[in-house]
Amino acid sequence: VTLAESAELDLAELLRQLGEADLADLPVTANRSGGEIQLTGTVPTAAQRTRMIDTLAAVPGVTAVDALNLVVRVDKSYTTQAGDNLWRIAEALYGDGRRWQEIYDLNKALLGNNPGAIFTNMELQLPPMQ
Repeated sequence: VTLAESAELDLAELLRQLGEADLADLPVTANRSGGEIQLTGTVPTAAQRTRMIDTLAAVPGVTAVDALNLVVRVDKSYTTQAGDNLWRIAEALYGDGRRWQEIYDLNKALLGNNPGAIFTNMELQLPPMQ
């Protein structure tokens, strides 16, 4: 994949070409100035933000990715999946596994005294990104 020198960049198409179709559907726009790509928009997880930045940084001709205006807006709830634990959820959503305690504190009524009592399809309440 190579990029034209144009100011506007069809980010969704580029991400699809790079095999990142799930990222292509996010409300993010991109502009290009020389070798720099500037991203603007929101993503639901820190992991997606990092993946988008890393994917674009690896494109030939890209010298920098400016993601200052690429904001993480975590949903108010999360439905657990097989293999989840609070640390993994916090790491994926917030980029910091240590925030598991905040998730646990919001969901004590559901989890009781065992933060490891997570089953598939539980709906957990989430703290704001901060």
